[in-house]
Amino acid sequence: MQNILHIRNPQVVAHFPVFYGWVVLVAATLGLILPFFGHNTTIGLFVDDFIVEFGMDRTTLSGLFGLGGFVAALGLPWVGKVTDRYGSRRVGAIAGAIFALSLIALSTATNPLALLMMFVIMRAVGLGPLWIANSTVLAQWFRSRRGRVFSITVVVTWLFQGFYVPFVQQLLETMSWRQVWQLLGLLVGLVAVPLVWLLLRDRPESYGLLPDGRVNHEEEKAPVPEQGWTLPEARRTAMFRIFVLGRMLTPAAGSALILHQVSVFNSLGYDAALAAQSFGMIAIVAGGLSLFGGVLVDRLRPNHMMVIQLCTSITVLLLSATMTTPLLLILYVLAFGSNITLGSLFDNTVWANLFGREHLGEIRGFVAILMSAGVAIGPVLFGWCFDAFGDYNLMVAVFIGLMLVQTIIAWLAPMPQRKAQGDAASSTTLQPASA
Repeated sequence: MQNILHIRNPQVVAHFPVFYGWVVLVAATLGLILPFFGHNTTIGLFVDDFIVEFGMDRTTLSGLFGLGGFVAALGLPWVGKVTDRYGSRRVGAIAGAIFALSLIALSTATNPLALLMMFVIMRAVGLGPLWIANSTVLAQWFRSRRGRVFSITVVVTWLFQGFYVPFVQQLLETMSWRQVWQLLGLLVGLVAVPLVWLLLRDRPESYGLLPDGRVNHEEEKAPVPEQGWTLPEARRTAMFRIFVLGRMLTPAAGSALILHQVSVFNSLGYDAALAAQSFGMIAIVAGGLSLFGGVLVDRLRPNHMMVIQLCTSITVLLLSATMTTPLLLILYVLAFGSNITLGSLFDNTVWANLFGREHLGEIRGFVAILMSAGVAIGPVLFGWCFDAFGDYNLMVAVFIGLMLVQTIIAWLAPMPQRKAQGDAASSTTLQPASA
């Protein structure tokens, strides 16, 4: 305990009884849990309350949520640069405090405009600083173990979701929706944020350490150096563009199904309680599969990871319109859990493996703004489809078609190549940083 209370001393961090990266793993995982309090999984439980309270249809509410997420995402490239410059600990703590206040403020919304403003703030700090800061710091502390470490993080966060979503649904059955938001805000602000600030630390090199707990001995074999790609360099590669498109499509469909989860289940004859319970099971599946997902990230080519994720997303979409039997419902849960696991591990590891750690915050910030555009557009399209046709089948078919094309493109994607300095005619194939 004395060491923990004095870990602001760099020497204490350097001589901690265990590699301090494991403490960072605990703190960053807690930080990565916080955005779920304002995630689609949470908002989806309140959709019907918002529609009744503010007199909106499903398309309008989806539009407000999507617009809030898109406006919030406009600052994500800047957030990445700030994280690279000032460190994850400082950025994450400030964002966490603002996030907690936004959750409490949401309980005071009295009109659609106020609701939109709260969506913007929640998404801005949840999808931005909280997510980028805590995931980036893990990529800084771990290199060869990166896939396995992030699999642990995904396990914990999604197992938390398995408990959290049904818990919030139960709260809504005994408390008003405004009281629930107040309680969530207090939990984040008074419990989680102080713990993250106390334990989190930035790059290991700042404390005389190396990623993965390697010892900095001159006689020890030096690790293979990472290639630190800048954002403009990464954007010029075909694989980067292909991956960004894939990471727009899958969150767009997934966020739509999550935000409208109660409606999707109602249209198939299920009630709201089962919708919440099913997502709890999806989260547990995602957590369990993450134990094996880290091994896949470390062993498979990145484009194969993208293909597998697209295939699971196509399966989820098909089942969302056809799961009228218990067996199909179970398959839906398994496919959705697999899809979430692969997406989380992909985002948390592949960008660092391909393009290094030096400009990781900026690269992930750019990717995040485009992913957020997908998250914003997907629910609106699905909401419009339901209001216009009474079901989601048209959008399901459209997204399946787009993903089939993207699957073929991703399978054929070449590994990015970087021309050697001083020799424009020669090039070297970039290998994952963990190789």
